Amino acid sequence: MDQLTKLTGFRSLFRVAIVVAICSIIAKLFPLVLFLLISILVGVGLSPLVDFLQKKLHFAKWLAHTTIMLIVLFFVFALFFFLVPSLVNQLLGFTQHIPEYRKTLEDSILSDDLRILIHNDFNKVPDQIGSMPEKVAMIGTTTVHALYRFILLVILSLYFLIDGDRAYQAILKEFDKYGMLETKQKLMKTGHEIRRVIFSYATGQMITCSFVAIYVYAVTRILQVPGALTLAAIAAICDLIPVIGFITSLAIAALVAYTVSPATSLILVSLYLLCSLLENYLIIPRVYGHTMKLSRLVVLLSILIGGELGGIEGMLLVLPIAGSWRIIEQYWIEPNVKRGQTTSVPLP
Repeated sequence: MDQLTKLTGFRSLFRVAIVVAICSIIAKLFPLVLFLLISILVGVGLSPLVDFLQKKLHFAKWLAHTTIMLIVLFFVFALFFFLVPSLVNQLLGFTQHIPEYRKTLEDSILSDDLRILIHNDFNKVPDQIGSMPEKVAMIGTTTVHALYRFILLVILSLYFLIDGDRAYQAILKEFDKYGMLETKQKLMKTGHEIRRVIFSYATGQMITCSFVAIYVYAVTRILQVPGALTLAAIAAICDLIPVIGFITSLAIAALVAYTVSPATSLILVSLYLLCSLLENYLIIPRVYGHTMKLSRLVVLLSILIGGELGGIEGMLLVLPIAGSWRIIEQYWIEPNVKRGQTTSVPLP
């Protein structure tokens, strides 16, 4: 009896150790899983374009894949060889005018304490850059790492675009072996609907980010706000994250415009708000249609939860996941609930 008790206790400890190890592995691999999910998101978002080339323009499958790959690689090439150097030049020019911006801010602030605080903070910037070369090296390393992850994301996305459908069909064939035809049909319908949601989300993000970038660039150029291209790029990137991203880009633009004049900052804030209204009530309803049926509260809570769990990657993934949950409920949860209600035995 004592030996049996010891053996049972050993097995329990062994199971606990396995659970702890699995949880540790999941925690370690969670960033990689998020990265792969974003790659799948981009690959699935591009797949309807391949279908369009095949069905409407009668491209062969390999030619459709090659065309989409060349278009993506062209945009990546244009981004790094044309846009990035301009952004770097504008950022360098902006840092050279920091003393002028500091004086403009100090002259327009009435509070002595706040003026001293801004004066000290601005004075720290050149000292930190000049006296701490390790920070410059760290920024360079971070930039190289971000560039590597971006290129890897593009490669994985193209891989999922080319072989994703083949892997999906291979999974469906496994259900034929076991005669699970009903499950296969539900899985096919679910996959088709989720792909529509992902494509709608990816298309909407591309259109809205392009609109915001062009709008902000034009407005800042007209108002002669420094760093127009930089502010446009920041606005486009922040637009990927609804609500929170807009507030972030608005605060940065208002601060930069304030270095020109308080009136310029006020006008720019008003034009940013107009851009948000046009995006939310004119462009997004037309682009997303009825595929992303999410309320504002659900969007905000989803972004906060996604950011807490997975950072920027979590914020990017949480909306298509939330939009796809409705489809999962429709095909997998609601039928089981209704079946359970019809088979329940009424109380006497």
